[in-house]
Amino acid sequence: MTGRIGDARIELAARIEKLRDVPGLHAAEIQAIDDAYRTLQRLEGEKERYAAEEKRRVIEEALHNPALD
Repeated sequence: MTGRIGDARIELAARIEKLRDVPGLHAAEIQAIDDAYRTLQRLEGEKERYAAEEKRRVIEEALHNPALD
């Protein structure tokens, strides 16, 4: 997922650069890009929380595994 989020950020930045060269107001598209950036930030947060939870789960399982005693 990290790679896809990074790719999306690159594409959004590229689109912003293109809009700078196109005359006129692009308020709706810029708002959509801003919304997309916020969504990517939330996804990154979810990914990090999931990774932390998964790590904690693995540690808990290892601590309670009788085969390791």
